[in-house]
Amino acid sequence: MGMMEATPHPEPGSHRPETVAIVSEPPAAQQDVKDISSLLEQITADAVGALGANLVTLLMYGSHPRGEARPSSDVNLMIVVSDSSAQAMSGLLAHAQEWSKAGAAAPVVITALEFLDSQDTLALEYLDIASSRRVLAGHDLFATFTPDWEIVRHALEQEARRKAIILMKRWLVTAGKGRDARRIIADTIPGYIALLRSMVLYEQRITRPLHAKQVFDTMDGRRGLDPSIWHRLYDVGREYKRATSEQLVALMMAYIDQSQMLMKYLDSLDEHIE
Repeated sequence: MGMMEATPHPEPGSHRPETVAIVSEPPAAQQDVKDISSLLEQITADAVGALGANLVTLLMYGSHPRGEARPSSDVNLMIVVSDSSAQAMSGLLAHAQEWSKAGAAAPVVITALEFLDSQDTLALEYLDIASSRRVLAGHDLFATFTPDWEIVRHALEQEARRKAIILMKRWLVTAGKGRDARRIIADTIPGYIALLRSMVLYEQRITRPLHAKQVFDTMDGRRGLDPSIWHRLYDVGREYKRATSEQLVALMMAYIDQSQMLMKYLDSLDEHIE
C-alpha cells in the first residue's frame, strides 16, 4: 500500500456518428457557475464550530477545484475527524441540511485512522482528491499521500467493468430512442471522464489536475480509444452540441463500443506490469 504520514489494442468501435451541430461553447467553462465563496466560508465556520478539536481536515474536491464545474455541479466535501460516532457528529445536524439546500453534497465523513487504512477501498476517490482539492480547514492529509499504483490498477479494472455492464443495461432498454440516449450520456459521461482521468494519472504515475479535454488529448490507438468520440460524448453531455435523434443513437452505439474497448484495455494492464 502507498505510504503517507500519519499526521496532519483492438480497433476503435465502428459506430462513428456524424458530426453533430456545434453550439458555441462558453468563453469560460465556469461563466454561469454560481460563486460559492460565501457558501464555503459558511461551511467552514459551521464545521469548525460544530466539531471543534474533533475536526482533522475539511476539504472540497471534484469539479469545482479542478475548474470544470457546471451550474448543476455539487460542492463535494470530505470531512476527516478523530471520532465519527453519531454523538460526535451530531453537531453537524443543524448545518448539513442547509449546506445541501445551498448546493453542497452530503459530506464524506471518515476518521483519521480509516483514512490511513482505506486506500484499498477508496483508491480512485483518493487519487481524484489528491490530484485536485482545496483544503478549507485543518491539515492537508493528501500533501504526503502517495497512491499504491497496483491497487489503483485493480480499482480501474473493476470500475471499468462495472460501468460497462451498467451502460449496456441502460442502452438495451432505450428501444433505440435518441432522447433516452441523450439522458444516458448526460448521466454517465461524468463518471467515465473520472475513470479516464484516473487511467491517465495511473499511466503517468502523477497526481495533478487534468481537465477532460487534456485527458482526451492523451488517447491513441494503442488503447483502442477514439478521442473524437469521447469529445462528442463530453460536449453532448454538457449540451455544448446539439444532435438529431439518429446522431444520438449512433453516438450511443459508439459509446457502448468504446466502453468495451476501455474495459479490455484496463484488463490487459496486468500483462504489462514492469
